[in-house]
Amino acid sequence: MNNDTLPAGRILSVQVGKPQSLETAAGKAWKSAIVKTAVTGPVALEGVNLVGDDQSNRRYHGGADKVVCAYASEWFPLWNQEFSLNMPAGAFGENITLQDLTEDKLCIGDTLLIGSEVLLQISQPRQPCINVSKRWAIPSLPRRMEETGHTGFYCRVLRAGSLEAGQTIQV
Repeated sequence: MNNDTLPAGRILSVQVGKPQSLETAAGKAWKSAIVKTAVTGPVALEGVNLVGDDQSNRRYHGGADKVVCAYASEWFPLWNQEFSLNMPAGAFGENITLQDLTEDKLCIGDTLLIGSEVLLQISQPRQPCINVSKRWAIPSLPRRMEETGHTGFYCRVLRAGSLEAGQTIQV
């Protein structure tokens, strides 16, 4: 394949979040970093996190192979319609919300050149966990994500730098 046939996209939004105490719709307390806030300007990748981001349960989240969680913006209209919501970028706990780079266009091992500096490698599909259903009070949401294949994916960092909304991505 030549570069003209490889998919390309861009970052629509960059989100970070720290672990925080949350409450389910039934009033049960839980702790998670799934709630992410959009950041303006560049955000540095340092170690195994974006600056300002962290994970609550490192047994299942984070680490060298899951530094960046990515999710395609194309799926938000589907979820918003199906569940009568208005989910913002970061709704699934993703660090980067992408445009034009969906799971069906990418493979594990693909490298993503972001801007001219950052090089990420897709390391694994995301396995939606119960935190997604707790955040949105939709018990079936992780299962629906898996059924549709709209799970997002994790990336490892091959070359660090900064991420920012609007950057182009070349596969």
